[in-house]
Amino acid sequence: MAASFHLASLGTGAKALLAWWVGELRDLLPQPLLRLLDQDSARLWVDLSDDGGPSFAVKRRRDVQDLGPVDLSSGSEPRTAVRAHLRAAGAERLPVVLGVPDGLVLARTVTLPAAAAENLRGVLRFDMDRLTPFRADEVAFDHRVESGGAGADRVVVTLWLLPRATMTEALRRADALGLMPVGVGVASQRADKRPIDFLAAEGPGRRGPAVRTAVLAALCLLLASAATLYPLVRLQRQAAAFSAEVAAARERAERVEGLRTELATMAENAEIFVERRRKTPPILVVLEELTRVMPDGTWLASLRIADGQCEFSGYSQRAALLLARFEGSPVFSQARFQAPVVQDGEPGLERFTIAATLRTGAP
Repeated sequence: MAASFHLASLGTGAKALLAWWVGELRDLLPQPLLRLLDQDSARLWVDLSDDGGPSFAVKRRRDVQDLGPVDLSSGSEPRTAVRAHLRAAGAERLPVVLGVPDGLVLARTVTLPAAAAENLRGVLRFDMDRLTPFRADEVAFDHRVESGGAGADRVVVTLWLLPRATMTEALRRADALGLMPVGVGVASQRADKRPIDFLAAEGPGRRGPAVRTAVLAALCLLLASAATLYPLVRLQRQAAAFSAEVAAARERAERVEGLRTELATMAENAEIFVERRRKTPPILVVLEELTRVMPDGTWLASLRIADGQCEFSGYSQRAALLLARFEGSPVFSQARFQAPVVQDGEPGLERFTIAATLRTGAP
């Protein structure tokens, strides 16, 4: 079974062994290739602590070459003086790292739970006001894990803090000298193998030639892939356009079918309505016939017509004789009492409720 591991989980001894092994392999490379690698990894360190003028040094993998300071008191334009100094040293095109004095940097060792190692920078930023006298938005910071690997329950971290205003001022001074820094570190760490970098820790920025070469290679690969995939993408777009047309046509067909169904339903409902109107006499005819049939001394209190039936109630002096008056009516048939006739509170009046069937095709 293949074993997988992460470099961050290696112990200190294993890391040292791995570094030694990589160094021995590097020594086997040809000298021209080593010089190319050293040039690609070189950095131009700029020390701005001297108010008289910046001091420069070139750091490569194996050594630091001091280029000395630039005298800005001669009256020449600072950018011109710095450019001439770097051109003479062959360091004009090297990536620039600003070195701030140690006195401006606060270093603190903190101990955190091992679980914090998964998102160490996020934890440090969140707890900055608890671990230091500053808020996270007041400082730029970088960190380095000193101890605590796999299996440990704590992790020891060295935290470096640089006031954000100080870093902003250093970047402003560098810009005034025509320099474009890719990093901001501590001047005393320029010879370290892994110096801290406040600017890189803040987020992605400008990188050196190695990264630019990798970016260019990636772009070439991307262009080659695009040239290969373009016909497929064009076919895919054509297929997508055809699918969209088919979907639009299907939607139109479904809309037409829906309208056809709706019209059919409306026609059916209209036919039902016409048939119902044909079978049911108009309300005026019903009222006229009721007025003709009912004798004097009778009046209606309610009237309801539904489903070919007419039901009405009211008061009459001789309610028992009402049904006989409906016989032979061209509008009503099957007249009948829906409830017993009862005497009303008024003397001589009887309350009745009669239902009758409306004749189909009544005039």
